[in-house]
Amino acid sequence: MSAHQNPQHQGLFHGAVLTLIALALTGFVRAIARIGAERWFGVDTLGVLTLAMSVAAILTIIGSGGLSPGVTKFISQLRGERDQALATDLSILAARAGVVFSLVGALVAMVYVSLSNRLGTTSSFEVFAIGALVVSFGFYLSGKSILYGEDRIRPYVGREALGSILFAITLGLAVVLQAPPLIILALSAAYLPVGLTVLRAFRHMGPTKRLPVRSFVGYGIIGAVGSLAGVGFSYMTPIAATYVDALAGAALIGGVLTVLEPLNLLPRAVSLVLLPTISQTNAREGTARSAGSVAVSTALVAAASAPIFALLIIERSRFLGIFFTSLTGGATLAWFSVAFFTRIVGTPSIAALAALDLRRASIAMWSSLVGFSVAIGVWITVSPAMGVAAIGLGYAIGSSIQ
Repeated sequence: MSAHQNPQHQGLFHGAVLTLIALALTGFVRAIARIGAERWFGVDTLGVLTLAMSVAAILTIIGSGGLSPGVTKFISQLRGERDQALATDLSILAARAGVVFSLVGALVAMVYVSLSNRLGTTSSFEVFAIGALVVSFGFYLSGKSILYGEDRIRPYVGREALGSILFAITLGLAVVLQAPPLIILALSAAYLPVGLTVLRAFRHMGPTKRLPVRSFVGYGIIGAVGSLAGVGFSYMTPIAATYVDALAGAALIGGVLTVLEPLNLLPRAVSLVLLPTISQTNAREGTARSAGSVAVSTALVAAASAPIFALLIIERSRFLGIFFTSLTGGATLAWFSVAFFTRIVGTPSIAALAALDLRRASIAMWSSLVGFSVAIGVWITVSPAMGVAAIGLGYAIGSSIQ
């Protein structure tokens, strides 16, 4: 039976298309924020924005981001087992956890930014803006995982569109008022409509004794550790770059990520749809049938991305200049391109592991930890000679291991 005739593959395709639209909106918002920061306010503002995004991502990974795969998996699984009431209770529990973790993360972020010299001299407004970004992004991650677990992809896309409108309005104010911190608040506004899904935290929830709390927490711990070493690995690169070339180093990494992040949209879309699809299939029919979806997804991602990454590596010296007026770093872009391709091709398999039992879900965590550790060693050893390009080299080697 072909992929076009298989209802599961058709559902995967339609869900991926909708998700791709939503992620494209998010990616466009992030790209415009970075490009606008450099063009309208200078390299240092781009560096601060890039670091703010990194801090927000790393701190939310520990809570909302780490829980997200487990939230989507278990809500989907309970729906697959036809236990809608329990799935609803789990979504409320996930929303409450997301609220708590996001608020704690924001407090940590504001303390870190106030005490650290990585961002240069920060005003009270900038500290507040970064805290708001952490809260908004944490709510966003929790809300998105709940919506995907409930198979509410269309409402998710609509909320992403509303967030893009709020972003445009706030960004316009930043330019008119010449207030760089408003760019950070513009990103917060973009995440807010999806993030408001966590308001269900205030609904009544039944007794927790029937909920798979132990497994949920286990997946959350594995997800947090694995994401810190995986997704957090990407967001550590701007922070590492500040030790090589201060804010200019962070700005260069921000520019490179602006070029490459759109290429991550397709695998992320496939992964977001694949996890609940596999979880429901495994609950109803076992694991054998879901292997076909993983194979189709991997082939699709590899075939679509390989030519683009080859072009990026060949023309590495030109691409940054298309978007940014004062950034050069072809070697850094080339190494990051290698890393992104490696990570992208492996995305469907990682999603498949997350849908399985706890032991197999932990495989991605351990490989991520090893890859991240090796990258740190490369950064320390090679950066004095290579500069910021060493951050890209370490990232490429670590990603290959992961």
